[in-house]
Amino acid sequence: MTTNLMIAVVAYTKISRAIGFQGQIPWRSPKDFKFFRTITLNSAMIVGKNTLYSLPKLLPHRHHVVVTQNTNNLINSSWVTEQKNRLGEETVCRYLHPVISLTHAKNKAIQIIEQKPELQRFIYVIGGALIYHQLLPDLSYIIATEIDCPIDIQADRYFPKLPTENWHQCERYSTKDDGLGLDFCLYQNQLKPPHDQIYPDLVQLFYSAIRQAEQATNSEN
Repeated sequence: MTTNLMIAVVAYTKISRAIGFQGQIPWRSPKDFKFFRTITLNSAMIVGKNTLYSLPKLLPHRHHVVVTQNTNNLINSSWVTEQKNRLGEETVCRYLHPVISLTHAKNKAIQIIEQKPELQRFIYVIGGALIYHQLLPDLSYIIATEIDCPIDIQADRYFPKLPTENWHQCERYSTKDDGLGLDFCLYQNQLKPPHDQIYPDLVQLFYSAIRQAEQATNSEN
């Protein structure tokens, strides 16, 4: 099975497509946290430095391929030092992979997946906004949580609008969480070749994550 298929995992507001404000998610949704966890567990993820720093911790059982202009600054950052104190240096070195460009990130993610058969065969892209914009043409699928939030929600980071002629919505599931309306969606890039052998597995994972999300009782990642 291919190891270079890239899938974005993102949560954004329906109205403005907001994804963050001052390095934080401007809403709380335990169901979405659980959905994200189930989708990305045992995988390689491409993530920007600022998005990494916004995480409460190094996410377990996921390889973080971090795009940063200065890998030494990342390795010596207070965030990484905190993770080493919490998890141990060996664990952090195993799951944290700084790279200097998106090209290096894709190659590194492929290398990790090929060396570790226990991982998912997909490469996940989890932000931030600039990385979503830059990798949008390369994505085969987008797994999105579309959130009903107030129109005046504060945000400074946004997910790009999808050209309707290029992106087809394959699946949608609606639910509610703590007063928020959530739509879990799966979009396919029509400009990419079809992946008939992979798609059933992806849909199975999508609905498995929804079942797990519906059972969520907290935001533990």
